[in-house]
Amino acid sequence: MSVFNDTFHRAMGATASAHGTHASAVYTQNVNSAIDAAFEAIRDEADRVQNVDIKFSKGNIAEAYHAGTFNASAAAKGRADVSAEMMINNKPGQDIRYGQLDADERVAELKYYSTGEKTAKALDNPGYSSSDKVVPTDQLDEVRRVASRESLRNIETRPETSENYAHTAEYASDRLEYEDVTSKPLSNKEAIDLAKDLKSEDTVTPEDHGLDISEFVEWSDIAREAGLAALHAAAFSAALTAAPYLAKALVNGIKKGEIDVDTLSEGAAAVTKATPQAALRASVAAAIVSASQAGYCGEAMKEMSPHAVGMATAMVINSIGYSIKYAKGEMPGNEVALNCIKDSIALASGMLGASLGSSIIPIPVMGALIGNIVGSTIGAMAFQGVHSVTLGICVESGWTMFGLVDQDYQVPEDVLQRCGFDLIKVERINIQRFEPSRIHVQNIDVQRTGVVFLRRGVIGMSAVGYV
Repeated sequence: MSVFNDTFHRAMGATASAHGTHASAVYTQNVNSAIDAAFEAIRDEADRVQNVDIKFSKGNIAEAYHAGTFNASAAAKGRADVSAEMMINNKPGQDIRYGQLDADERVAELKYYSTGEKTAKALDNPGYSSSDKVVPTDQLDEVRRVASRESLRNIETRPETSENYAHTAEYASDRLEYEDVTSKPLSNKEAIDLAKDLKSEDTVTPEDHGLDISEFVEWSDIAREAGLAALHAAAFSAALTAAPYLAKALVNGIKKGEIDVDTLSEGAAAVTKATPQAALRASVAAAIVSASQAGYCGEAMKEMSPHAVGMATAMVINSIGYSIKYAKGEMPGNEVALNCIKDSIALASGMLGASLGSSIIPIPVMGALIGNIVGSTIGAMAFQGVHSVTLGICVESGWTMFGLVDQDYQVPEDVLQRCGFDLIKVERINIQRFEPSRIHVQNIDVQRTGVVFLRRGVIGMSAVGYV
């Protein structure tokens, strides 16, 4: 295999991990952006009602909170088709619209009074009968209890009021909910604290009020993103792996006038081998990066660069493969060390290439992947060139490069045979009696002796000896 082919295939292996890294980095960035947008909308609403008493403004801020956290949840679930927005039209029952807007949307009315009983009675309005009803999470049970009581109490005398209360008892909730997307519940006390903080001069961050990525991304979301990364990486790897074989088969087909079945079979075998590996690498890298960014691996990992995490993941997966081969005797120890060094250089240059690719090709994930392939290939080829020069120095000087190069000067069997030595493999020695009478002395013919000068050179993977 040529140097380019070797380095390109090595880069392709790293690209699968890079795909999972970039895909999960984009995912967590989208969730964080949605959280930031939610908090900005909450802050804007707080500024709009700056001069309104907190006991009234907390309801407006709660509307912004539920709409914003619903959008953050949609981002965490990967639902670009679902969103929420405040309506601000003063129409009964239309505080927020949410769901698939203009297609399958719902409307909700929010009430945040000081007690559950007051909140339940505030929802006694025929204009709210077609809306969802959102109340403070610490009042939900009381709201339902009061609404059920009032529905029964008014069933004979005021049937319309009874129906309104029955609707509240059945449909009151502490969150917006559409399929698997929900807003974050907010208690009455939390709404007051949020309003007070936003009205104060102190600096307020989203994390101060539970608006953190770990509150929205669940393990099921991480598993989903890992699966998607594996699927996309497998398809990407299959396409790149099959492309050279398809091109070769096409050229051979044009020349021979028939389908090149052998080349197509080789391509199918290569795709079958490469695709599962790419899927595994991408899924593992995506899962680790998503879990780290979501805070499931501790605050220290949360602050780490996702590209660094992905690079470490790729190196670990490669090292496991090398270790298995070493344990089975298929790879010597110095080759394991050499491959690990080559991987670290290729992955580092791939990270640089990914950054450049993202800036040059502003297509999410695609630019980074192309840059990663180019960077990894260049890095691996550069290492191969440096290693060749280093081996030349080792040949001349006898240097072992810290134990990575074997200096083996045992004369090979083929050289001994060329020098006239008869090589035998002794299995059994038969001893016979020595009889002097059987010795016959003959003349010795002296012929010209051939001289072969031995030289040192590379005889194997990181091995120097006589050639």
